[in-house]
Amino acid sequence: MEGTGRASLSLVLLGAILRHNREVLQELQFRIGISRFEREHTLVSSISLDQEYNLKADLPDTEEAVQAVKAVIDAVQGFLEVFMGQAEAERRVQEPVAKFFAEHSSEAARLGLGELFPGMAVAGQGSDRAEDVRHMEENEQVVNVFSALYHAFLSSARPEHLPLYTRRLESGLGKSAEARYAPEGTSLSLSADVSTREAVNALSKGLDSLVELTESYFGRRHALDETANVLAPVLARYGDVPEALGITDRILRGKFAKSLRFGVDPLDAALMGGLERGASTILLGNAGWARDAIASQFVREGLDMGGAVVVVSTSIPLPALIEACAGFGVRCEDALRSGRMAFVDYNRCNWSSVNDVDAEGNVFRCSSDLTNLGIAISMALKAVESSPSRRLVIEMLSPAMAIHGLETMLDFAMMLKARFERSGATALFLMSRSAHAERDARLIQGAFNSVIEITESDGECSVRVVSSTRPVFDPSRIATRLSDIGVVFAPPQGEPSLVPVEDRRNRVASGTQGLDLLCGAGIPSPGSFLVVGKPGSEREAVVSQFAREALARGDGLIAALSSRGPADFMADLSRHGGPRQGARMAIIDWHSCRERHVVGVERDGDVLAPSQDITNLGIALDMAVKRMPEGAPVAAVIDVATQIIRDHEPPVAMRFLLTMLGRLRAMGAVSLFTLDPGAHDAQARALLPEFFDGVLEVDAGASTIQVRFIRGAHFDPAPREILSAKGMVQVGQPSGRARAQARGAVAGADVEALRKELEMAVQDRQMLVKQMKDLEMKERELERDRSDFAKRLTEFNKEVARRGKQREHLERMEADTRAREAELEELRVVLKALDELLEHLPDDKVAAFSQSEKFKLYEKIMDKYLKEGGKW
Repeated sequence: MEGTGRASLSLVLLGAILRHNREVLQELQFRIGISRFEREHTLVSSISLDQEYNLKADLPDTEEAVQAVKAVIDAVQGFLEVFMGQAEAERRVQEPVAKFFAEHSSEAARLGLGELFPGMAVAGQGSDRAEDVRHMEENEQVVNVFSALYHAFLSSARPEHLPLYTRRLESGLGKSAEARYAPEGTSLSLSADVSTREAVNALSKGLDSLVELTESYFGRRHALDETANVLAPVLARYGDVPEALGITDRILRGKFAKSLRFGVDPLDAALMGGLERGASTILLGNAGWARDAIASQFVREGLDMGGAVVVVSTSIPLPALIEACAGFGVRCEDALRSGRMAFVDYNRCNWSSVNDVDAEGNVFRCSSDLTNLGIAISMALKAVESSPSRRLVIEMLSPAMAIHGLETMLDFAMMLKARFERSGATALFLMSRSAHAERDARLIQGAFNSVIEITESDGECSVRVVSSTRPVFDPSRIATRLSDIGVVFAPPQGEPSLVPVEDRRNRVASGTQGLDLLCGAGIPSPGSFLVVGKPGSEREAVVSQFAREALARGDGLIAALSSRGPADFMADLSRHGGPRQGARMAIIDWHSCRERHVVGVERDGDVLAPSQDITNLGIALDMAVKRMPEGAPVAAVIDVATQIIRDHEPPVAMRFLLTMLGRLRAMGAVSLFTLDPGAHDAQARALLPEFFDGVLEVDAGASTIQVRFIRGAHFDPAPREILSAKGMVQVGQPSGRARAQARGAVAGADVEALRKELEMAVQDRQMLVKQMKDLEMKERELERDRSDFAKRLTEFNKEVARRGKQREHLERMEADTRAREAELEELRVVLKALDELLEHLPDDKVAAFSQSEKFKLYEKIMDKYLKEGGKW
């Protein structure tokens, strides 16, 4: 066969597998059963086996032929699994594969057979080298593995590219390591104080820099695939050592990773390395800082490892989600610009018209139809398909179940799970722990590969792995707490892990003394916050003081009232000075419609009175929004959520609340929504926080206020006493020492954040300097090429000029020849006529002429010019 030989080498592998299992396959009559695969792969008919199971085949060297061989190999393993079990079948196939890849490692790597049979190639590699390094210290193992990886990569480079690669490697490792390439081997050494994780990260970045240089020559997809073909046999020689060290997770953007890590060490340890690639997992827990920290860290780890992430936003608007991610260090805008992140905005359809699926860069907005949501998710995955490692975070199960129902969402979740498994994407679904009946929650959980549960009890929070596709996992609870600088995960044994919070959100004063300190220097703006508490308690005081503070700042104010009328609300505002002259206000009175008949929306100055119809309430909200100054700050107090949920079916109520939240967020408002916990069941109380940026809880019985959570921001979760002073409520303050510790912790966090930013800036600058040097080198190479080309062009032009002159000379000679031929033809005519005239002269004249000396000259001329075919 001609060509690359992929089909030929595949047949060698198939022959080895058949010979190794000859007796068993003869007993199972595999030779007869192979014919049933001809329909799917017509070239299978060209593969035949004799009685002794010797292989006979005459295949073209095409990809179709390779796929036909692969189909037969899969069929061999399938036959063995049916009759002998999966473990024994894998062993019987992997033993000949091991020998094959040991004998043909370089050729198999060059032709990409490791990519065609990934599981077999890795499992089949010899483990002698792995045994050689297992007795070493971890850093020695890292050096050993990366030395082999670097050498394999550099040895496969084109000669003209090798100097640039070696310079890039030597400069790309920085101070953490030093590498020197030689044809016989690549030497590598680490700094003395480098930890194993730091070594892996630094050396992986060095390899990434080489791949990035390859991408500039050949493109991303080709560079990754070719590099993977080169490195796969090297990794396979070390068995499970690269995976245990975290090397496979880090290099080539996670292309070789068998599992995807959260980046939370205790949780990854409990999962025995992380989530299995292609698996779909439920993160089961109520909305709050613990769930946000785990999900955000899953996103950040994927991006830090060079992979791609798709986030589906359902409960909260996309800008709020991006801000929440930024609080945990996820730079979504940078990832979007680089093409390694995509968003599916399923929240937008609740408050803005979206037809089918709209795409804007890597942001995909869809209508409320679940079919369009599935299409949007597929488009988002397609947008990041160039990345070998893709993660999804989908926070839609609980809100969508409330709107679409259990059965519809169960079918949809199963469809998504199957789609992710086929594409190799790893998905993390977020689900509220208490928002559903126990039976419904268990049905949903049973449809997924793994379940991770967050539980809260008596003010304490913990995380544990409930189930996993991995045969072994640690179900121990991981204690979780919110510290002054982030979320701490403390396993029963081992070191705790910190997920830092980088609080950069804008803040506004709440109007309640002491509450701002609990919220971390004010209420984040913009945002929507749920204030949970019984009516008539201090809840109204907190809300009224927030409204007064907003008006004092000159903000516009929207108030939607249900539990009290406009008069009571205005009386509260007027107790301490009231709104200033010219304040822009809009009050929606949904309280009076119970006492009198209202048609549509009635307006009386700043008061809008809608009917009990929820549609008219929405119209009144639109009218209130339009009354606000364009671009000016707006505050809103919304006291209608309890009545909406109580009077309408869950799908209608949830959609309407999402509409209100979306419209307020779109105009940049800071809004407080009140909720009476006694008016709703536990499931509704657990579901509503999913839609908000934060939750404040006012306990009238204990006279306390507590910040339950604020997405992506610092806050103090401890309950504080509510005090009354001069007709205003205040929040009890922590001791002076506690305040000083809090300020010190915040300052320390700021310093740490600045230090990290400085480190990243330095790294970015170093990378830019390296890129500039590379560009300068390329520019010099291009200048040399341009100079060589100019010289060759000059020589070529000279040659063209010389040949032009030759052509002109030849053309002149041809013209002269044609002119002479014409003259000769005329001379012939004249001579012939002269000859005919001589024939008519008298004989004596002719005789005299024939005897003269001139007659010989006459004969000579006539012979030369008048003979047949005579030429000059």
